[in-house]
Amino acid sequence: MMRGERQVREDALPERLASATAATHIGRKRPSMAEQRSKRGRSGFAQGAVPELLGHPVDSASLLLYGVVEVSASMGTTISGVGLDDEPLQTIVEGPLAAIVSRHMDADGDPAPDRLREYERTVCRLMERDAILPARFGSVLADEGAVRGLLRRRHRDLLERVQRVAGAVELALRATWRVGAGMLPASGTSYLRERLELRQSAREVASELDPLTALARSSRRTLGSAPDLPVLDAYLVERDRVREFVAMVAQLDDRLDDVELTCTGPWPPYSFADGAPV
Repeated sequence: MMRGERQVREDALPERLASATAATHIGRKRPSMAEQRSKRGRSGFAQGAVPELLGHPVDSASLLLYGVVEVSASMGTTISGVGLDDEPLQTIVEGPLAAIVSRHMDADGDPAPDRLREYERTVCRLMERDAILPARFGSVLADEGAVRGLLRRRHRDLLERVQRVAGAVELALRATWRVGAGMLPASGTSYLRERLELRQSAREVASELDPLTALARSSRRTLGSAPDLPVLDAYLVERDRVREFVAMVAQLDDRLDDVELTCTGPWPPYSFADGAPV
């Protein structure tokens, strides 16, 4: 089953970002920076895909990180647009790298779906402009000095990772059992036996999807723990091969009788932000 890109991004976003969401997050919708300057905020920290996060005073503004990009002639040293809470985006350049951030007084709270969507839309806009190594939602650094320190300490590692995802996007592929397939007994010995058989069936389904790896720069696979979700894949696909990849997914979907394939994206390469191949 292939779904429209715009619909995919809106419908699949909260679940898609769940694995890329940090433990502590920028809070729910609040007044802008100008309206908050007289207020003290509690500072929250989150372990992101890119940054090491540093402490900062509870009454200071912190920097929400969207991702790291390689400085290029086309990018320049400034960026326009707004991010979460309509705060202006800023670039902090250190050597060959730049961090895309926005300032926030309060970094405490849980992620709501609308805020995940707002953050994701910002990262997607940045992805359309340049290759970006995306940060997890809620990744916060203390100040500009902390950002520059991060880029200096890890410049070689981060530069290699940005270059690894340059020119590519992430496509997610979910295989689910069709109606009547993959049903388990409620309990007992039959349940355990059928679960083992489903696990083996999931491996067989996964092997049927292997031709897709020829169209991808890298891939990651998870054999689903839920009985109705045998396979969940992520593929790093070059932009000019996305249509070819989607066409092959459609061919495989027609060929496989017991599972339905759902391809979503393009996404920022969250699954490949650490740069480790399958």
